[in-house]
Amino acid sequence: MIFTVLLNNTKKLMIHIILLTVYFWIMATLTTIFTTIVCVCSYPFLEQKSFTRLYEYLIGTLMLKTMTIPGFWSIKVTDLRENKTFNDRYIFIANHASFIDTILCAQIPATKKFIMNAIFTKVPLFGQLCLMSGHVPVYPKDKNSSKNALNKSIVAMEDGSSFMVYPEGTRSDNPYKLLPFKTGAFRLAQQANINVLPMILKGTGVAMPIGGICYPANLEIIICNPISVGTDWEDIQKAKDKSSNLIQNHLNVGINGEKNFPTDIKNK
Repeated sequence: MIFTVLLNNTKKLMIHIILLTVYFWIMATLTTIFTTIVCVCSYPFLEQKSFTRLYEYLIGTLMLKTMTIPGFWSIKVTDLRENKTFNDRYIFIANHASFIDTILCAQIPATKKFIMNAIFTKVPLFGQLCLMSGHVPVYPKDKNSSKNALNKSIVAMEDGSSFMVYPEGTRSDNPYKLLPFKTGAFRLAQQANINVLPMILKGTGVAMPIGGICYPANLEIIICNPISVGTDWEDIQKAKDKSSNLIQNHLNVGINGEKNFPTDIKNK
């Protein structure tokens, strides 16, 4: 009897998850088409910085609204900074566990260009809009590509935009455990003479883990105080370690204050 009830509940849950996933990707496709039409029509009349903000705001906000309005996801923004404005340029950094990390970052009211995996430039419409917005593609395993991306990013920030970098370099399959940070974001901050602004993205790896399946979840963005990067190589390493430890400490605590265990999920 108990087994039958559990089996029925499992089937209902699976059906719910499948329907939720189908719903998200249908709405994501429609949002992308709508955003493309608006952005292409606006492109000749906007400076790139304004176009970048328009694209990020539309595609990020609309995708999230399709999930938050029906109540599938909730979003909380916690700003721990003393100065809560975004008047200065920053190198935004965050943990990376999900496709939706980027659209969640649209909740931050600052114009951000991204260093992005070059594979996403091949996605129809999405890839073209990213390039039009000034995002910089990089091939993660190509050291020359990474070096060129830093130089291109410096040029791309000349219009006053900030930059968003995921220092892990790829998505982690464990939303509670950071992969080792690379130095690119911190070298970029040093060369541009601006601060790094760490953010923690919670719940995204639960809402949509690698594979693109959707689950109901609570999402949170935590914005921390800026971290300066000095002029020496040792300063880059110190900023990298400080940022990594800061983000990991926040990931160790759940959205509701519960303890997370940053171990391999597959072994749980």
